[in-house]
Amino acid sequence: MTARPFLPKYLTGADTILWLDADIWVQDLGMLYDYVRIAERGEFSVCLELNRCYDNMFLRNASKELYYKNLTDYYGEEIANRLIHFPMINCGAFAMRREDKLWAMWQSTMTQAVKRTCTNFLEQTALNVTVYSQNITPHFLPARYNYMACHSIPMLDEETGFFVEPNLPCDKIGMLHLASGLWKRDDIDYRTTAGERRRGALRRSVTNTTN
Repeated sequence: MTARPFLPKYLTGADTILWLDADIWVQDLGMLYDYVRIAERGEFSVCLELNRCYDNMFLRNASKELYYKNLTDYYGEEIANRLIHFPMINCGAFAMRREDKLWAMWQSTMTQAVKRTCTNFLEQTALNVTVYSQNITPHFLPARYNYMACHSIPMLDEETGFFVEPNLPCDKIGMLHLASGLWKRDDIDYRTTAGERRRGALRRSVTNTTN
């Protein structure tokens, strides 16, 4: 996590850097390429951890409390009280040009925090502080480009075999983020578009992956 803001240092031959957490299941390569297309235009492409289907919209989980605690631990109550009103940016998937000025600002913001403490979500908290404090405007992609299954279990479209958003019109999820340990579970209850209930893993056979 502490290495993420320093990716340009390690990927010296890359003009554009795309990051994906290892617990992201890519269902649609076209959406993956959209990250890169946006970054190649000089914009920071990323998703908010916000969606009409998510439980965190209604404070039905502790994600907001955890975010506030991290902001406070790393940067103090004044910054936490100001930034908690902004939707959280999830850095599990993003793309950026290696010369983008955001890298250096992100590095500086995280370095300040790690001197105080170092826990999970350090780099994500630092990214949020950087973006909102420096008035940076990312290119926000729809939530289906980094769909947080820990906030809302997706639905399976039986006709296509793809996981989709559970609310109509049930848009196809391009990148399914199996955070909070969902990637290793095969006992998850989910619904299908035909009204059935199933239990299993939120993954499909790799041989079935198509654009």
